[in-house]
Amino acid sequence: TYNIKVDHLAQAQTTRSGTYTSRDQTGLVGVGSLSLAVGTDTAVQVDYDPSDPLDSIATKINSSGARANASLLFDGTNYRLNVTSQDTGVANKITFGGSGDLLGFDATDANAVDARDAQIQLNGTTVTRSSNSLTDVVDGVTFDLKSETPTGGSATAVSAQRDAAGLRGTMQTLVDAFNDVSTAVNA
Repeated sequence: TYNIKVDHLAQAQTTRSGTYTSRDQTGLVGVGSLSLAVGTDTAVQVDYDPSDPLDSIATKINSSGARANASLLFDGTNYRLNVTSQDTGVANKITFGGSGDLLGFDATDANAVDARDAQIQLNGTTVTRSSNSLTDVVDGVTFDLKSETPTGGSATAVSAQRDAAGLRGTMQTLVDAFNDVSTAVNA
């Protein structure tokens, strides 16, 4: 039996550009070269100029090979490019750089969601991982984190038992398959 409190879930970083009045109008951006690196990956470079509307820049980012996805967000008045890491955790933080018009990705308030690791209390021990699926904390047990424990909330008790009947059934399937192959080879 494990007593678990989820302090916080792992999340992927989302960084947003400045605001623009149109998604498909040219002339909204200047000339620029945006470099982005996810975690320790080699930075990729995305070049654009005033002939590129936001749609085109998003497509260039998505086809750049970076482990990040670009999408457009319309808040009811303006459009923004959102770039989100494909993986959760601090190790998958996106770093932006480049030259020229950096579309606002270099602004101090550009991160809409910061990269964060999952953190749980398991029987009183703090455990952190970059994913919300913890497969290596206890041998043979996977903890799939779905929500955070409310502040002041109590731990959730989780019981795990070996599935002897399931293991027996799996072994019987393996033995039956081996016997079928053996019979076929002998024939």
